[in-house]
This record gives sequence, structure tokens and C-alpha cells, in this order.
Amino acid sequence: MYAVVSVWQMEKAKAAEQEQVLERRIVPSASRAPGFVAGYWTIDDASSTAHGMILLETEEAARRFKESVESNRPNQEQLGVRRQELVITRVLAHAGPPTHQPK
Repeated sequence: MYAVVSVWQMEKAKAAEQEQVLERRIVPSASRAPGFVAGYWTIDDASSTAHGMILLETEEAARRFKESVESNRPNQEQLGVRRQELVITRVLAHAGPPTHQPK
């Protein structure tokens, strides 16, 4: 599995609009990306620094996803979102709730 990891500086004055776009456009679009596994979007409210991690099945799917994010820079800037980092990483391990409970 691979991840597209991002760090963003968010313009506080546009926070409400940014959250609406995230919920209505970005999350649904990411969920439909080929090879999508899971996505996480977080923000440190004190610094307005946001982080994203999108998990994808293959390196090729991650590369295509990263390219789509890069190509959307004009819309990001218009929304007051400035990209600081955008990288592809290989997932080494995953932890989650157990799939079954012991009897």
C-alpha cells in the first residue's frame, strides 16, 4: 500500500468555505479515485496547518492521485489553501480495530 501525504497552510478567514469544499467535493472525489483505500484529513486549529493522508493500493494509483492534487493548485490558492508538502510514501504497517472479538 502507498500513501499520498500532504501538509497545507490554511487561511483562517476562509475556514468555513474550506471545510464545506472538503466535505462536499474533496472527500467524495478522493473516495472515487482508482485504488483508494482510506483517507484522513486533519487540522491543527492553533496554527491552521492541515495534514492529509490518502491510502491507495498501488504506487501507480498514488502517483496518479498526487498528480491530480498538483494540477488543482489554482483552485487551492483561490480557496486560501497553500501546499507545503506533497509526497508519496510506502506504507510499512497499519493498525486498526480487531476484525473479530475473542470468545
